[in-house]
Amino acid sequence: MLFSNYFSAMTDKVKQIKNRIAKVPAKEKMTYYKDVMDLREISDTIVEEWLQFEEQLVELQRMFEEESALETGEPNTGAAGGGDGEVYLPRPLAAQFRKGQGYFDLSMYDEAVKSFHRIVTEEPDLAMARLYLPLAFSCRRNGTLPTGSFIY
Repeated sequence: MLFSNYFSAMTDKVKQIKNRIAKVPAKEKMTYYKDVMDLREISDTIVEEWLQFEEQLVELQRMFEEESALETGEPNTGAAGGGDGEVYLPRPLAAQFRKGQGYFDLSMYDEAVKSFHRIVTEEPDLAMARLYLPLAFSCRRNGTLPTGSFIY
């Protein structure tokens, strides 16, 4: 897929820079730092554009699901949490949960905190949201995942 090739090339560029900076004088390291900042800009642009695409996709998906629910008379719910322990939530809340997970996975902890706070406010008994929320708070304060912790 196109994305795989693109990210592979970017990863190779990062590896090349890592290998080269150990062997160059300090004056030349600034050139590589500029390359790193260019990669950072590309990465940030990709993430921002992806999030805009995802929001549009979720909106379109909701339109189809709401139309389907009206035709079939079935409740408009969605799964959150995944796996055998699926919890069914109203579609907007399920979409918010998935969005929060996406923010968390992208290390966008401020946005993850906002998403999970909204969910916990509306569904206080949703254990996964209650787990993600303090973890996102902690990551936001420290800038990284706490050592030895994981969510899956």
